[in-house]
Amino acid sequence: MMNNGPTIEVTEADDGVARLVLTFDPPQSASGGVCRGPLCDGSRTLPAEFPIVPSSDGRAAVAIIDPCYSTDAARFYYELTLGSGAAVRIELRPKRNKTP
Repeated sequence: MMNNGPTIEVTEADDGVARLVLTFDPPQSASGGVCRGPLCDGSRTLPAEFPIVPSSDGRAAVAIIDPCYSTDAARFYYELTLGSGAAVRIELRPKRNKTP
């Protein structure tokens, strides 16, 4: 995450969709943007674009359809570009089952 960038929370992550909520501190008027990916260094991918949708509470959300999750063997990432021009690169990792 970049300085003054949003805090990103993954609220849902499965094979069909990954939902992210972006929260800004200090709160600001979210202006939307676009999420582009998956991208993978050293590999060719066919990235898609997903809209970052602002909400009235100053946050923003994006739903990534059919997400690619990074593993130790393949590191996939997504670029989030906000309406302000600020950009951040994120990786999604599969959730690991907790062992007792």
